[in-house]
Amino acid sequence: MRISVILSSYMHESYIEEAILSVLNQTTLPDEFIIVDDGSTDGSRAIIERYQDQAKLIFKSNGGHSSAINAACAVANGDVICFLDSDDRYAANKLTELKAVWERNPDATMVYHQLMTIDAQGNSKGKPWPRILLDGEIADRIQATAGWWPRPTTSGLSFSKRYLDRILPFPTGPRVWPDTYLAPPAAFCGKIVAIPQCLGDYRVHGKNTILMEFPPNAQGAEKLAVARKWISQFEMEFKLLVECLTHLGVDTSGINLSKHMGLLSAQRDAGNRVSLWKHVLMILTNPALPNGMKPGTLARFIRSRLRGRGI
Repeated sequence: MRISVILSSYMHESYIEEAILSVLNQTTLPDEFIIVDDGSTDGSRAIIERYQDQAKLIFKSNGGHSSAINAACAVANGDVICFLDSDDRYAANKLTELKAVWERNPDATMVYHQLMTIDAQGNSKGKPWPRILLDGEIADRIQATAGWWPRPTTSGLSFSKRYLDRILPFPTGPRVWPDTYLAPPAAFCGKIVAIPQCLGDYRVHGKNTILMEFPPNAQGAEKLAVARKWISQFEMEFKLLVECLTHLGVDTSGINLSKHMGLLSAQRDAGNRVSLWKHVLMILTNPALPNGMKPGTLARFIRSRLRGRGI
């Protein structure tokens, strides 16, 4: 079982070396290490070039995260592809644990694990997430959520190369991100395996792409604009999922957005009339949300409404 790691880099000169070293200092080294830089104009390239003897390096003009992944996957030769964003980092035992799980589950399409949120200085914030992970054949549970379930971002995901070869290259438009494009079809195409361990860190530093695209603390007119952008985002991801699965020959007739909690929240923030009870009912009956997470999710939702976010 050959393991390839693809580290995608863009404008993270403050963090890129830490990300690289988190791969090179693994207790089990990858069989292949590819670093792809998507046209950084800061000092990232000079840092990456120091490791030219320890990794395959790809430098390309800026085309977005998805285009960088496409370029790296085109030359990757591992049986399993693991991803790492250049502001995140792996735990030292990640590849040891991951390889063992893949060897026990060679028929899986995707293996994933928990992440810990850290700040710009690398200090841990909160607890590993998702707290509970779905595992196995989960397609029936995520039909009404258009492929959504609680899962980590790109740095917590790995896929079989066999699966990736069926769906790549993927679209390179704005806000087409690897985690939201690659993970949902994987669940409709085969078995998902979860590792209930924290094997990496997700860094929040104020310039994360998603936080800049969707400011979480927006107020007034900006909050309304962000909500509308989220609605557009979820609808685009649904469209891409259906197109991808249709290409793969998977029946998409039962896939919809009726239980997509993020979409419902965005519709409420965009000014649509969404009752408190509709949201509560969606949480309690959501098939993609593990039962052990429903009480906490419900409590956080009610607290947010009581803080004045519009009961």
